[in-house]
Amino acid sequence: MIRSISLILAIGLSLSVTETYEQVSENGYVLAFLLFAIPLIATIVVLLSKHTAARISIAVTVILFSWLIALLGMSWLYHVRLVTGDLILVDEIVAVLPPIIFLVALWWFTSPIGNKISWVLHRLRFDVLMLLLIVLFILGIQEVEESTGDFGFVWLAILLLFYALAPLYFLTILPTSRIKEGAVKNAITQVASNAGIKKPNIYILHTHYKILNALAYGLLFQRKFVLFSDKLLRDLTQSEVVAVARHEFAHHKFMHTTFLWLTFVCVMLWVFYFTEVAGVELHFLALKSTKWICAIIAFVLVSRQFEKQADTYAVVDFARTSGSDIVTEDAANSMAKALQAIAFLNGHSPQRRDYLHGSISKRQQYLRSLVGSPLLKIPINTRVRFIKIGILSLLVLRFIV
Repeated sequence: MIRSISLILAIGLSLSVTETYEQVSENGYVLAFLLFAIPLIATIVVLLSKHTAARISIAVTVILFSWLIALLGMSWLYHVRLVTGDLILVDEIVAVLPPIIFLVALWWFTSPIGNKISWVLHRLRFDVLMLLLIVLFILGIQEVEESTGDFGFVWLAILLLFYALAPLYFLTILPTSRIKEGAVKNAITQVASNAGIKKPNIYILHTHYKILNALAYGLLFQRKFVLFSDKLLRDLTQSEVVAVARHEFAHHKFMHTTFLWLTFVCVMLWVFYFTEVAGVELHFLALKSTKWICAIIAFVLVSRQFEKQADTYAVVDFARTSGSDIVTEDAANSMAKALQAIAFLNGHSPQRRDYLHGSISKRQQYLRSLVGSPLLKIPINTRVRFIKIGILSLLVLRFIV
């Protein structure tokens, strides 16, 4: 569910706050051209032409990369701080406003539905706020840490706050409603029960039928949420929805969300430790960039294994409920066909790469390779078990050394 627009905004902002500003550009005209003139021209060109998806995407790309050049190449954040001072989060928010303003204008004038306000809010929630607010939260915590010098207390606070507020955050920032009673809800509830989730929180994610996806969220001891997009529930068959539900509840059964968060924290703690031992100061751009890059790489690598285990569980649960103790061809095809439908309805090639899940075609190939495997002896489960042990061991070791 991470969207490219929010990822670019988040990465750009994260890198800019680490700049030392040893060489600052004082050319205000170039800054104005990058931040306002180029985005305005890109927006006008789209408005004066046919509003095709390709042209809108090009305009969005121009707006974002023009901002990135101003931010990282022309020290835009430094110029903002000359006016606002280095107040916690105020300067960062002001620095990210120009591209957001032009994106809002672009989405307003190219809205594919009559209710322009609803469409703009939809795009803001999914394409900007969902990830950007989390990054701003982390940057704010880092600024407090730098001002107090108390690394341990501040990161303990961020963990506790994230743990407490995350479910409320996702339900607030995303347009959701509880799924209505009926055959589909009953089938999904049964899948949850099979996975050991007794009181699942099943929600519809309203996307104006533009997004076909599902997501699971809920850390250790929290309520377990699964969100199915309106397009997914409308366009997939009930058996395909059940296959997707099996995948999503597998994330809860195996505590994937909790361990992904622990992976991120673990890497950040160890990179901080090694740089401290090496005597390297953390304010250098390259060093802080390395910390984030290492965390993202670890997140992606671990997520790939968790997604494979979730696919596997979807097949295993189908076989088990059918009374088999091995993976049957029907069981493998149940999830493979659901993946095929998702790719087709999203207009994506099965070979299209996904950095968190892998391509649909490779996932299907893997699922069909499981046919005949005993349900209790599938290698991915052992591999994930060792990954979890490794994550926990590294966390414990970090607090010992």
